[in-house]
Order: sequence, then structure tokens, then C-alpha cells
Amino acid sequence: LFRSVLAHYMCALGEHEQAYVLAADTLARFRHALGNDHRDTLSSALTLANCIAAQGKHEQAYALSKDTLTRFRNTYGEDDSATLNAAFNVAKRLAELGAYEEACVLGEDTLTRFRRIVAMTAQPVWAQPMPSPRG
Repeated sequence: LFRSVLAHYMCALGEHEQAYVLAADTLARFRHALGNDHRDTLSSALTLANCIAAQGKHEQAYALSKDTLTRFRNTYGEDDSATLNAAFNVAKRLAELGAYEEACVLGEDTLTRFRRIVAMTAQPVWAQPMPSPRG
């Protein structure tokens, strides 16, 4: 998982080619060790898709993001937090391809689902533990 996070930050720092190589290798290793639909494998696929998009290869990034979203939905369900992250990534890819209306529809649905999940799982402020004065 560290390699995938490292690839993410390398990409963010503009080291797109090195990030791509690391992300692709990490995804291949996860697929071999964990299978195609494991949460870490799918998260690694999203990292690779982001690296691909950073290189301007938006159709390829969209295809990988869309496949990853489908796998997340089938394996973990529509409202899983990682599935929602994958949906957000697909919405970004759609916008990059100029499919703004479709990106907005997916983005709005994803935001609605995310808000519902947060509302169901969030503790009221009065129910949260008090922080220790000693830190």
C-alpha cells in the first residue's frame, strides 16, 4: 500500500512518468497477490488512473476508472466509502473528456450518497469523547 501512496504523491509533485511506472507495477503486484477485486488492488487501480490522467491520456484513465468503479460496486456495494471515491474519480474523468452533464449527474449522486452515509455514521458532538488535557 505504501508504494501506491508514494506513486500518488510522486504524481502530485509532477513526476508523472516515474509515478506511472510505480503505480502500474504496484497494481500488477496487488492483482497477483490479492486478486482483481480486493480493496487495495482497486484503490491502486485508481492511483494508476490518476497517473494516466496526469499524462493527458484521459480516455485510458476513464476506462480504468470506470472498470474500477464497476468492480467496487459489485464487490463492496453502491454506498461503500471506497466505491464513492471511485465514483468521484469517474466523474473527474468524464469532465476531463468534456462529458460535463454526465459528470455532474454522477457527481451529484455521489455527493448525495456520501452525505447520507456521513449522516448515518456521524456521532453528535455531545456523544464524542472529550480530548485529554494532556494531549
